[in-house]
Amino acid sequence: MIKQARKAAEIERIGPPRRSANYLRESIRARGWALGDLAFWLGISRQYLYEIMGDVHRPRHWDLALENVPRLTKKEMRMVTEARRAAEQVAASSKPVPAVPALPGFRYHGALQVGSIVAASTWIGEMAEEGEEGVVIEIRSTAVSEEYLIRFAHGEEWFDPDAFDEVMVDTGQTSV
Repeated sequence: MIKQARKAAEIERIGPPRRSANYLRESIRARGWALGDLAFWLGISRQYLYEIMGDVHRPRHWDLALENVPRLTKKEMRMVTEARRAAEQVAASSKPVPAVPALPGFRYHGALQVGSIVAASTWIGEMAEEGEEGVVIEIRSTAVSEEYLIRFAHGEEWFDPDAFDEVMVDTGQTSV
């Protein structure tokens, strides 16, 4: 049993070391990629990309893939961004209408909680760059919706579900 554990430890040391989510994010940005565009190019959701990057036990093929994304020219960067935006518009226009309409202002009820980690899916002024993570620090309910106080490194602000959808994505992780 001890011999097997030693072999497993030796195998883990083969190849590059496991990278942190911050290291991967900066490496990806240095190659010209926005995280939303990379997720689109890889054929996965932004949320799944954030989950992969944050998982310290992720399969090694993700380390190799994320550390070796191709460097983009400005023209290629624009092409990928435009293709992603076009695909998002098509997806948004083809969503089925639910038989029982959900209360739009409460669509994240229970999904976003105090401590939920979210990520900026686009630049949010001085508060956050695309890909920066923030934390839900308070939730309040009004007559028509829930609102979420989200703190980033450079500020905090209240977001209703519509504003959240425009600039953020839930990472599926919590800080607690």
